Order: sequence, then C-alpha cells, then structure tokens
Amino acid sequence: MSTVGISRAGSRKDCIRRALDIICNETRDAVRRKDSDTLFIKLHVNDGYRLGLSTHPDALKTVVEYFAGDFDHVIAGDTNLPFLRDNIYADAGEIREMEFSDMRDYDSIPLKLLWADGSEKPARISLLPASVFTISLSLPQIHECLAFSGCTENMAGCVVKNKKAFHGVEWWSRFSNKRAARGNRAANMNLMRVLNQAKPDISVLDFYSCGKKAVGISMASDDCVSADAMAARAMGMQYVPHLSIAQTVGLGVSKMEMIQVALDGVSSWSEVRFPVRPHYSYMNQIASHYRVPLDFRHPFYAARRIRRLRDMRIEERLEKDVL
Repeated sequence: MSTVGISRAGSRKDCIRRALDIICNETRDAVRRKDSDTLFIKLHVNDGYRLGLSTHPDALKTVVEYFAGDFDHVIAGDTNLPFLRDNIYADAGEIREMEFSDMRDYDSIPLKLLWADGSEKPARISLLPASVFTISLSLPQIHECLAFSGCTENMAGCVVKNKKAFHGVEWWSRFSNKRAARGNRAANMNLMRVLNQAKPDISVLDFYSCGKKAVGISMASDDCVSADAMAARAMGMQYVPHLSIAQTVGLGVSKMEMIQVALDGVSSWSEVRFPVRPHYSYMNQIASHYRVPLDFRHPFYAARRIRRLRDMRIEERLEKDVL
C-alpha cells in the first residue's frame, strides 16, 4: 500500500508544501532508511527553448525550503541542465548553498538498454540517485512514446551516456510505423531498467498549472509509480503501459485499489480531475501492446511527427556536445 497526498492551495508553494505535509511520516521513514546527508532533487529540464515543459523554479524553491534543515548538502540537476540559456533555478541557491549539476560529474555504472530489434545497447546510468536521498520533482505531461510523463519518466534523465538508446530506435527511423511501434515497446521496458537502478525516494508532481490550464493541484508520494498513476487518472487516462508494467514487475503500485489517497483542500476526487486531450497516438500506444500500426488519419500528423523527430535529434545533439 502506497500513499499519495493531493492538495489544493492558493499558490504553487503552498500546494507543494501541503502535499508534502500529508506524507510527512512516509518521508521521515524514507530519510531514515536512506541514511544520507545529501539530498538530490531530480529536475525535469527541457532543451532550454520550451521552459513551460520544465520543472517550475518556484517548485524547486519550495522543495529546497522544505528539506533545508534535514541535509548537509543539496544537489539539483538533470542531464539537460547545462543547455539552458540561463539557469532559471539559480534563485533557489539563495535559500541555502546548493550545487547544480548535469549528473555526469558523478560515478556511473553500465546499463543495457533494449533496442527495437531485440538487441541491447550499452549505456551508463548515474549512481547518484541510488546513493543519496532522491526526490523526483516533475510535472505531468502527455508523451508520444510513453503515453504519460511524470515523476517516473523523469528518472530517465539519470542515463548519462547513450541516452538516445532509451527510445529503442534511431530518431530518423520513426518515420516507419513498424519501427516506431517497436521503439515504443522498447522504451517502456528501458524505463523499467532505469527505475530498477534509480527509483526516487519521494516524488512530487507540480500540477499547479498544466499547459495553459490553471489546475491548482500538487501531488506527493513515496512511490513515483503511484503518483503518476493518480495523475494520469486525473487527466483522464485509464491505462498507461509503463505504469502497469511497473506494478507487474514489482517496481511500484499503479492499481487504484492499492493506493491510499489523502486529500487536503479538496473535498472529493471529482475536484481533482481535469481531463485533457491525450496524445494523438495514445490509442495506438496502448492497443495490443503497441502491435498495431500508427494512425495517420490526423490531418496534421505528419507535421507533428516531424516535430517529435526534431526533438529526438536535439537529444542526440545535446549528448554529442557534452561528450
């Protein structure tokens, strides 16, 4: 049984703080189990051009303030952090001394990532999340390959070498329906391999705004899979493949009946729900374990596909710039 705290308040900071207060007992237990004097906050950072898809700076400030007295050292980072035009998170450093890192400065271990043809590609994953107390601080988003992106998918950023292999296919090969579908299946399994090595101790989902919608909700949990499962359900997604797989392999709890929900500032689940239009490939992602061709009926599908290919190409370029 896992616990998910859901809160509503008048500001982003109050939302996150009250959600963390709900799971304070679980948090203290997790801190004692990890027995580390270092806090690592895994941010979700985009490529630097679409900051609305990245962790909000106020969310980081709130988490740093909340845990300021519990740890001697604080690290915040993501592999994309060096590519921000400006460090929008620098203000959090005024609260207390902390380090911003792209995680490549720390020890890493080999990781095999599944490729679409069944082979495995060598990669490396940071040891930082496993060695110190880790918080996954992210925001809910729809996703082309994984249906839903939240605190669980955020940990894929801990792959510090050959990150492009996470998608299971080369960026250009997604023009092929068959290869794209196989790549989606591989990406779900690769996320399980990442989670096995880098599961966060506490997860915080910043729902205060979702796209252009003002939702005013935050979620916190001691299980990233449970937090994402509740968030996906709130957004109207009844099934997210990688969350279901995580339940099956014992890496988290995604079944609603096994999740204890605690509300603060919200009287009922209906106030939490804010259905959004899922990704245009969502039905194809979940149908028959992806064993159906991608849908080209959407009139703007080609343009959207090209945009995603561009994003994957950016990921490859970013890695080359670093290495």
